[in-house]
Formats: sequence, C-alpha cells, structure tokens
Amino acid sequence: ALWAVKFNDYYQIAGMAVCFISTYLLVGLNSAFGIIRTKSYLTPAMFAFMYTAFSSTADFHSITSVIPLLFIGSIFFIIRGYDSINPPADIFNSFLSAGIGCMIDRHLVFAVPVLFICMTQLRSMSVRGFLAAVLGFCVPFWIMYGYFILQDKTKELSEMASGFFSFGLPDFSCMSIITWICIGAVFVIFVSSAILAGKISLKDKVKNRSVIKSMNTTGTYLFAVMILVPQTGVTLLPVVTLVTSIIFGYVMTQLYNRFTMIQMIVSLLMIGGIAV
Repeated sequence: ALWAVKFNDYYQIAGMAVCFISTYLLVGLNSAFGIIRTKSYLTPAMFAFMYTAFSSTADFHSITSVIPLLFIGSIFFIIRGYDSINPPADIFNSFLSAGIGCMIDRHLVFAVPVLFICMTQLRSMSVRGFLAAVLGFCVPFWIMYGYFILQDKTKELSEMASGFFSFGLPDFSCMSIITWICIGAVFVIFVSSAILAGKISLKDKVKNRSVIKSMNTTGTYLFAVMILVPQTGVTLLPVVTLVTSIIFGYVMTQLYNRFTMIQMIVSLLMIGGIAV
C-alpha cells in the first residue's frame, strides 16, 4: 500500500523489486542458519516496512539500489564460512560481493574492513582465508581492468582509477534532513536491540552467539562510517536497516516483557511517522 501511494515513477518498481527480493533472501538466511530458532517472519517484515518508509531517500534510477542484495550475499557467505569444510571459498564469494558493491559506489570501500572483523569473530580468519578475501575483492576490478585494456581505453582507466581513490573531505550537505532522521530512527532501534541481543545470545548456542556478535559489530561500524563519511549515508542506510532488522527480530522472538513490548510499539510509531 505504501509503494502504491507514493508511486510516481516506473523506477519505483525497481525499488519495490529490491525490497521484495531482499525480504525473501532474509527468510532464506534465517532458514539456512537458524539465527532465530522460533518460526517468525518479523525480521523480513520489519525490513520491508523500514525500507519502504525510507525509500524516499533512495535514488532508484541508480544501480546503487542493488547494494542490499549484495550485502545479504556477503553476509550469507561470511556466516557459512563458520566452521565450514572449505572456508576460503565462502570468504572469496563474500568479498566478491563486496568488491562488486565498491565498483558501484566507491565510498563503500570504507565498510569493507568490518568483513575482516566478522571473519575473526566467526572463526574463518586464516592465511588462506585472508588471501581468498583479497582475491575475491580484487576480481571485479581485475575484470574491469582487462576490459579497458582490451578496448584500448587506458586514458579512461587512469581517470577512473584516480577518481576511485580521491574521496575528499566529509560532505555533510550531501544528505537531506529526512535522511538524517531515518538514520537516527534506525540507530535508536539498533542500539536498543543490540544491547538486549548481546545479553540474550549468551544463553544461545555458540554459533548464534558469534553471529549476533558479528551483526552488532557490523551495525556499530557502519553507523560510525556514515557519520564520519556522510557520502556513504544514502547507500548504507538500507544496509544498516538490514542489520537492524536481524537484531530486532532476534530480540523480539527471544524475549517478551514490558520493555520489549514498549520498544516494538515505539519503533513502529517512529517508522510509521517517517512513512507519513
């Protein structure tokens, strides 16, 4: 209903498709790893609601709208690398998704280090794993380099390379007030959920404890990146929405008391207010 009310451009269909596909992949992510053992669709529902409410901040004319799908793929392979028979293969695929994302928006390179932190927390850091991560991240750029060389476009390649590494000073004017409001709302939901998730996970199985810890770390790191490098804000907003939805769904299905009930009501009212 929210998508229909605000429909004024055929590119909105692309945003709606990304929303629905991401929602489906979130269901598959939980089914594959059992992060939330109770059967619940709260996580994908919360993401769909937040993504739709915040969709006015996104530019669906740009290919950056597919970043959430790449992030889910990256997180999937990072988690699958936990005690995997062949972790480097999963790490390669995770960083391959990250490399494609950085090709789409070069500012995302600031978010890549958190994947190495997650590797450590999920027991997949090793010499082979580190080399697989570097190789996976570099593959998209290697393919692009080969294409430009074959097409004899060395000048365009040098201009693109120089532009990729010239970030400039933080530009806080690149984000609108509504974008900052959306980030603030997600931050409030994330912090209130992350604290509880950290405590609840102590009583959960070791794998889930590691996954929740890595999600908390990822969310905290990405919020810091958005504040220090505002140019990443619009692109990373759907990503932190994904992380927050996972943490929020985990808390709400594992713990029910007066505080979590109030937390859910306040969260839905905040998102509903932004949607209005």
